[in-house]
Amino acid sequence: PEGTLPHIQRAADYGIEWIELDVALTADMVPIVHHSTGKLFAGCKRLHIPSEYRIFDGGKHPSIRTLTFADLQQRYAFIHLNRTLRIPSLKEYLSEAKKSGVKVQIELKHDTDYKLAQRCISEPAAVECVEPISEENVLIAAVIEALVSVDFPVSNFVVSSFEGPKLQNFRESFARAKAGATAHTALILGEPVMTDEYVSQLIDVCRRWGVDNISVFVSVASETIVGKLQKKGGLRVQIGMPGGSFCLHEKKRPYTGDESNDLRLALSFGADAVCTNQPVLAAAIRDGFAPNS
Repeated sequence: PEGTLPHIQRAADYGIEWIELDVALTADMVPIVHHSTGKLFAGCKRLHIPSEYRIFDGGKHPSIRTLTFADLQQRYAFIHLNRTLRIPSLKEYLSEAKKSGVKVQIELKHDTDYKLAQRCISEPAAVECVEPISEENVLIAAVIEALVSVDFPVSNFVVSSFEGPKLQNFRESFARAKAGATAHTALILGEPVMTDEYVSQLIDVCRRWGVDNISVFVSVASETIVGKLQKKGGLRVQIGMPGGSFCLHEKKRPYTGDESNDLRLALSFGADAVCTNQPVLAAAIRDGFAPNS
């Protein structure tokens, strides 16, 4: 399953180059690999969570922020294919990825303010877009500590967020921690109207924040938009940001870009990468794909 240690090697076995993952903080500030910063195992209906590991609060899944990493390891797990699996720390995950050679895209999860994220694209000098938030600094510091302690290759990771100032903060903090090394960062977009003016704004703010990658949902992308971002902005462009986890995807979500038609469309745009929950299908389409077919 997504977000577990065994799936890293499975990805490597299938020849998948990159894995996108989300990082949240526990109560004792340990970065873990889990989609939601809120409820643990939210949306998991098919998973069997043994009763000895399930401790609910009022019948609801507990909040990650109320649990220490030790709590997660000792009291929470789930069964998949007769194996007991637990949520790994980011450090554990990076160690396994480094061994397998799989690269990772790490999304910083911290109460993303999507409206503010959009505002910062049009008004990057606004106070709210400049002043750092202390809790975000804790998350950034924890992610950097994990990357440095594992000595994870700079070329093998990208850090992403919907919030550009957070990426600038990460990039500058990482350079201080890693003797001037430049980390690659990716700005995630929602589904804005991609006018020429908006694309120009994106290019400007990416330069301001030191961002060198951008993720565009397949629903608002086109070959023209991808080309402008690449040629005028010098950006690596990724199509599709599926969002969610193996649990949340038990119910199909319309914007994931996981259907074959969406994948064919995404592959036709000439982007540098496609992010999907169906990488094997995407690779099969890519390998037999003809633009005019």
